Amino acid sequence: MKTSGYSYRKLPAVFVMLLCALNLSALDESGLIAHFTFDDDTAAELKSTDGNYVFKPREGGSADFSHVGFVEGVHGKALHLKSGNTVHYCLPPGVLTDLKPPFTIALWIKRTEDKTEHKHAVFCGTCADPKDYGFEFSWFWYCLTLRWGDGGKSYAVTTPARTLFVDKWHHAAAVHDGKIVTLYVDGMALTAREADAEFVHVPKDKKFANRFTLGQFPTSFSAYPHVGLMDDLFLFSRPLSREEIVALAEGTLSR
Repeated sequence: MKTSGYSYRKLPAVFVMLLCALNLSALDESGLIAHFTFDDDTAAELKSTDGNYVFKPREGGSADFSHVGFVEGVHGKALHLKSGNTVHYCLPPGVLTDLKPPFTIALWIKRTEDKTEHKHAVFCGTCADPKDYGFEFSWFWYCLTLRWGDGGKSYAVTTPARTLFVDKWHHAAAVHDGKIVTLYVDGMALTAREADAEFVHVPKDKKFANRFTLGQFPTSFSAYPHVGLMDDLFLFSRPLSREEIVALAEGTLSR
């Protein structure tokens, strides 16, 4: 099995053995909140496979789609956010901003620029300030990080230094079981430790920081953009097992 830009042979042997032992058609999909393939989307709408969730440009923001495209990805099409993109994709106010543990966030990412101003790039999140309520899942100085706030302080769990590389597909996943945060890169659990503090979702009455955003910091302006490709974004309301993360990385989850 080989997909564009990635081969199962690059996974450690122990993960391949686990993968082969799975009954893929019976893989447990319970708890699936949303899955975005980007296969049949347009720049104006990014829809989940069941159609329940739709990312659209923020109202009043840029409608210049010249820096948004779709190219061959790991599985089917991938969303391509190019340098200079100012389109700010988000869900409607309050939708999925109540995400809290247990949960799993997983997607394929590929950065295509290595500029100083792009060392911090947000994949998705609901936190518009490091100390605010909500979270961000991001690339941070070549590390994968899950950061959240409790309204007064900021907390983060991060992989070891330089675990992500530009111009290379990586499968990134964050699993929070309510106590332990585990970060996976390319099917390997690189960080697993107890969360520093309670994970507090965005209160319903928040007027400005109440959006679940994609490829940008959750603000009304362009900040910390992801410049590159995204594919197969999954959101689960439960902590996936190591075997399931490997199956997601391989694209063998029955869809």
